[in-house]
Amino acid sequence: MLAAALLGATGLSACEPVDHDPPTAVGTERVVIFGDSVPSGLVGTGSATGLDQKRFTLLNGTISACDSALPFYEERSASGKLVDLAPGCSDGWSVHYPQWLATHADVAIVMGGVHAMLDHRIDGTWTHPCTPVARDWVRDDLAARIAYLREHASEVVVVLPAWPGPLGRFIMPADYLARADCVRQALADGAAAGGATTRDLGTYLCPTSPTSCLPYREADGIHIDPVHAGTVLRWVLDPPALPITNS
Repeated sequence: MLAAALLGATGLSACEPVDHDPPTAVGTERVVIFGDSVPSGLVGTGSATGLDQKRFTLLNGTISACDSALPFYEERSASGKLVDLAPGCSDGWSVHYPQWLATHADVAIVMGGVHAMLDHRIDGTWTHPCTPVARDWVRDDLAARIAYLREHASEVVVVLPAWPGPLGRFIMPADYLARADCVRQALADGAAAGGATTRDLGTYLCPTSPTSCLPYREADGIHIDPVHAGTVLRWVLDPPALPITNS
């Protein structure tokens, strides 16, 4: 169940060939998006309604059930069981990112953080995400990613994760809101250190408080429901074009 829920919908068959370096459509911005099952689901189910093909050539560099963090550490769910991550996840972003950046990108988007909210086995000890060592790991990893991406993209954007909803308890421990606060701050610090632009999915989905959110994640409290994927994808690509509403 954990693997299936974290994989989300990608819209691609496991056997379908992927072109990592397609040409940029004339007159469009070349955008590469990296991250886990949350952005993977957006691209897989929302591209038909959320992507303006006259403005963007979008490359899907996401990997469901994988945050690509380095160093790689095992993670566990609320039940204490190890999370079943995607094959090759331990290779990390230094292996996953380059294949999508053979052609210089206009924008590289990093959108993750859900996995960082879980406990990780750091140096042999299960570690809460609010401890200094975990915060430093998340911050420093993101800053390193940004440094690399700035060599291959004209702009780097970091999308901060939203607070999980109550349905996220299928994997998240009871203190999931506090965990999310710690990870969001560590990512914001890493983005600032790396000089990246920051967009906040949390305040977009939950404009008044972390516990009062738009009804966009009714399936599991973490992934965007397919019916709203296009709306959120448009916001990720161009926030000013889509004002926040409670409808």
